[in-house]
Amino acid sequence: MERRIKARSLLLMGLFILGFIILISRILWYQVINDEFWMDKARQTWSTEAALKAKRGTILDRNGVILAVDIPAYTVAVNPKLIQQLKADATIREQGIDIEREIVSGLSELLHKSESELYKLVSAQNKKGIYYEQREVRIEGYKIDQALGDRVKALTSELGKKTGKKEVGIYLIDEVKRFYPKGRLASHVLGYINMEGRAVSGVEEFYDSELHGTDGWLQYDKDRTGVKLPASTEVYRPKLDGKDIYLTIDARIQTIIMDSMRAVYQKYRPQSMTTIAMDPHTGDLLGMANMPDYDPNRYWETSDMGAFYNHAIKSNYEPGSTFKIITLAAAVQEGIFQPEDRFLSGKISAGGETIKDINPEGWGTITYLEGLKRSSNVAFVKLGFEKLGSDKLSTYIHQFGYGQGTGIQLPGELVKPIVYQYPADYAAASYGHGKVWITPIQQAAGISAVANGGRLMKTNLLHQMIDPSNKGVNHVPPVVVRDVISQKTAAQVGHYLEQVVSDQKLGTGKHAYIEGYRIAGKTGTTIKASEGRYEGDKDMFSFIGYAPVDEPKLLLYTIIDNPQHTEGEGSRITSLMFREMMLKSLQYLRIAPELSQQSHKLQTTLPFPVDKKQQTASIHIQIPVKPSRSTNWIVPNLTSKGVDPAIKELNKLGANTQVLGEGSSVVSQYPQSGESYKGDTIYLLTEQAADIRLPTMKGKSLRDVLQVCSVLDYHCKMEGEGYVVSQTEQSKDSGRNASFVLEPRGIQSKMPLSR
Repeated sequence: MERRIKARSLLLMGLFILGFIILISRILWYQVINDEFWMDKARQTWSTEAALKAKRGTILDRNGVILAVDIPAYTVAVNPKLIQQLKADATIREQGIDIEREIVSGLSELLHKSESELYKLVSAQNKKGIYYEQREVRIEGYKIDQALGDRVKALTSELGKKTGKKEVGIYLIDEVKRFYPKGRLASHVLGYINMEGRAVSGVEEFYDSELHGTDGWLQYDKDRTGVKLPASTEVYRPKLDGKDIYLTIDARIQTIIMDSMRAVYQKYRPQSMTTIAMDPHTGDLLGMANMPDYDPNRYWETSDMGAFYNHAIKSNYEPGSTFKIITLAAAVQEGIFQPEDRFLSGKISAGGETIKDINPEGWGTITYLEGLKRSSNVAFVKLGFEKLGSDKLSTYIHQFGYGQGTGIQLPGELVKPIVYQYPADYAAASYGHGKVWITPIQQAAGISAVANGGRLMKTNLLHQMIDPSNKGVNHVPPVVVRDVISQKTAAQVGHYLEQVVSDQKLGTGKHAYIEGYRIAGKTGTTIKASEGRYEGDKDMFSFIGYAPVDEPKLLLYTIIDNPQHTEGEGSRITSLMFREMMLKSLQYLRIAPELSQQSHKLQTTLPFPVDKKQQTASIHIQIPVKPSRSTNWIVPNLTSKGVDPAIKELNKLGANTQVLGEGSSVVSQYPQSGESYKGDTIYLLTEQAADIRLPTMKGKSLRDVLQVCSVLDYHCKMEGEGYVVSQTEQSKDSGRNASFVLEPRGIQSKMPLSR
């Protein structure tokens, strides 16, 4: 018996010792050997981490107009599990409330989502037949704005009061939304942020790393109730907000070109349209637009995938006759373009091919200057292929940047070398056909080198970048790629191209003429090519030009691809669209029209027959303009002077003067002091320009109207030509606007006609 008791005692003691050893081993294992692992596990129960989301940088135009910005938003979500529980709640059912129906109809009305889709959401189950606890209402309820979010909150509150429940199964998830305040404006330049938060195309994609920033985090300890423990336990990494980007785009010029394009697009329904506006001296892109386009705020509603395509940088075209500017510049630089030399127009054999003018019969033997005005293919084959030669022609084409990247800060620029195979390729290249396939942005950059005095500039879209963390500013200066032609050559080419526009009899660009402004320009018409063959029923029309000729501030290049129902007027439509865009842009840039010191050309209809076939005729009468007493002086500073003394001072100098405003002293003046007087009217403003109403312009010329509109910052629309017979004025969000109707004044000629 005693032996049994001892044996049991020893067994119990052994078990106790074994248990103690195991316990000590486990303690050593957890607290010594593997302490870091278990401390991490423990820390997870009392430590929490909060994400600090970086703000995406804002995109602005060159003047600070916001084009893309992050704003607070909400995503609507529903709780199918709770909604179905409420639907089955006896108390709610006794009140005659169908909560599911109320939620579906209310959200459908607010979000414009079909009720059938919403019913599926509020009753959604997983594979096991269990109701989900959260389903987002996509796409209509995704990242809605504050106003709509408030209406959803109101619906939730109303249903809560109705049912007596704190929660009814509708939630708003806090979000940040990328918002484009100007809608479709410059959508191809900006790109967009998709629903997954990924940058797609445009500046958003190209500068995504700079715009995105770096998220931060805050890690701290909490007690078992979730209350934050003392700050000494915090670990903090600050967020770095994205950089703000100022583009070279000018929102006002972008609006002007898009409004003009949209009107033409809606009327003629072309396959596509492209317009580029550029400062030729800096290479800065002031505007870029394509039709069709899209709204980046609701990009998913765009069914035509072609609307997302940026033809300005991604499409290759035969430029046609606008490319003749390059051949002309090369010929002038090499001294082989003699404007009064003559050639036989109509057709020519070159490189084994017969090349014809648009008028196959030709215009007989004409000068090369007339050939330029008429856009003769034969003239440019003789200049580029015969006189320059293949090697020099191809070298100049390369020097002007064709077949190379422009440096534009946008993703996906198409760069395709120009490869010549046969002599005929060089002949065709001289007038913009054959192997010369280029992008619109290359064409704008190449012709800008002619406009700015001979320098090929790197095309630039970035004005400046600002780092909000340290307020550092990164300005982007103009970059000269290389000198291509001399300033003298560029000036001569500009003079010749001006005549293409100003010659109202021969110039193919005559419809782009604007009274008071010197414009250099060139039309282009090509038959579309596909898979190596020309499609005879599909045409492309283009116009490129810059103004003012002597000191260009703006270059515009516009293309209309296969417009419908133009009835042979495609080139005229393109020229008129260019004219409207250029006129409004020059007004906006406050570039006043010039007063010619030589003569005005006035057109009159004769009231008597000329011959049996022609009952009326048009003649040009040279009317000298009376010069002021002196135009060789500098405009004085008249600011702060009384109106009467200022007028007297200007009268002594022989200047024309007009006072604008109701004040008694001069607040500002145009032209500014220190500028050379050119014979135009000097405007004295006695109030701020924005406070001065447009005076009555009845009887005034187009030039006078443009000057006053420019000074008072009015956006003016002109109908007709000649002198103002009526005007209307209205204010819009885009600024002050006025419309004028002009009619010519008949001038009876007593000059005899020679037959």
